[in-house]
Amino acid sequence: MSVSNCKEVLGDEFEGRLLDLMRRWKVPGCAIALVPAAEQPIIKTYHLEGICEPITNQSCFPVASCTKLVTNLALIKALETAGYDHPLDVRIKDILPEFQLSEPTATEECLVGDIIGHRCSIPAFDFQSIRPFEEGVDCLSLVKDMPLSHPFREDTNSYSSAMHQLTLPLIEQLTGNTFRAYVKEAILDPLGMSATCHSATEAGSSLALGYQVRYDAKGMQEKMMTLRHPYDALGAVSGLASLRMMTSIEDLSKLLTHLPTVPLFAEMSIPHQDPSTWVEEAEMCAPGTLAILLDGHLMSGYTGACPGFRSHVVHVPSLGVGIGVLTNSTEGLYLIRWIEAWVVGALTGKREQLCEKVINQIEKDRAAFHQTVMTQCPALRGSGDEKLIGNFYSPTFGSLTFTDDCTVDTRPFGNMMNMPWLPHLYGDVRPLITSMGGGRFEGCLEWTAGAEQEQCWGRQYGYPFRLEVVSVDSEEEEIRVWGMAWLESGSEEGPPAVYRRV
Repeated sequence: MSVSNCKEVLGDEFEGRLLDLMRRWKVPGCAIALVPAAEQPIIKTYHLEGICEPITNQSCFPVASCTKLVTNLALIKALETAGYDHPLDVRIKDILPEFQLSEPTATEECLVGDIIGHRCSIPAFDFQSIRPFEEGVDCLSLVKDMPLSHPFREDTNSYSSAMHQLTLPLIEQLTGNTFRAYVKEAILDPLGMSATCHSATEAGSSLALGYQVRYDAKGMQEKMMTLRHPYDALGAVSGLASLRMMTSIEDLSKLLTHLPTVPLFAEMSIPHQDPSTWVEEAEMCAPGTLAILLDGHLMSGYTGACPGFRSHVVHVPSLGVGIGVLTNSTEGLYLIRWIEAWVVGALTGKREQLCEKVINQIEKDRAAFHQTVMTQCPALRGSGDEKLIGNFYSPTFGSLTFTDDCTVDTRPFGNMMNMPWLPHLYGDVRPLITSMGGGRFEGCLEWTAGAEQEQCWGRQYGYPFRLEVVSVDSEEEEIRVWGMAWLESGSEEGPPAVYRRV
């Protein structure tokens, strides 16, 4: 099947199989754009009756890290307008003299291509993104103390939204305009992307509702949850330049139509490493795209993940087609994988073979992901009598508060649960710690969920961590935390998350 008859790819057979998988994988809504070269985009929307409100061409979906694509295009245009012939090779300090990282070499050598390509060897540190990043936030102070996980540029797949957020002050310094205003003027308005915005208030009633599937201790589905807080309050999408964009499938199709005309997009699609197959982890490309090799065809683009939503936008040069998918479920990534396998398979005559391979791998991945009991964390009785009370803050990781009742004699859990990402969006969360003496504590999070959904699941425990209290001087005290999954502070050998008492 050629690209010229792409319309047949998303025909009745596709719709029947798609809706079956949406029910099976618990994805209430889905919007798809198939964009053949030099042809009109093909747009389709789907939703499950009785679960999800109708999805239309204008329904807005939060796209999380797909925001970076539009931001990167805006930054490149701002650099070119300012007279830079090679935008990706511009030093950050040449535009922002006050820029500083924890390593002197990284400070002096860091380029625009490094921050938008995630080549700085700075881990994700997801927890810091709980605090909002607006125009007035000092992004420079946020990154200057972040530890590097490897020597500068040696970790080519260290995805850091905090580093990418530096695109905001770069754009504002180069243009003398606010980030929102410049992106609208330089990218959104020229492409006619009128539904795209960076605020739930702007999206209004067109904003889709996100869903999170809840699983019990045996990995069995209990119930679908909707998001607890208004979208603007979601920490996972509060990075304005990196994570907060919302767009419709119609607008996304316009962006996909535009991408092949961007001279630098070819360079944006060159992977640092050999691209992976679909059934393995994707590799990072030069300016932040993902390279995925599906049946020999390189797909380059962006993926977005935030509570209740999954999105993907990719270009397949060998087939001359762009694919955009927006979903409103945390399970949506599985559906996206199948859709892209269907499209590539249909265009190459290998549809059934490719879809069967991908579905088999998806079912294995889902089974592993929903295995919610972690038995490696037995109950642990404390050997000390210390307490830790107070508020602690890190410019990198945000706030952590301990009250009197956060200290317990025994870490009260034989089994840890894999909680939803950013569990505070779906219930009440507090840290629990057990003293081990000498300023050392073992801890976890306690999660009480269900009241907002009229079904109480009670208390559950997860995210085990180790904590040490360190006196910096006579007036300052800091805590160092290892092992919190959302901090990516890693193993005992990795760098800790560091907080100071406030």
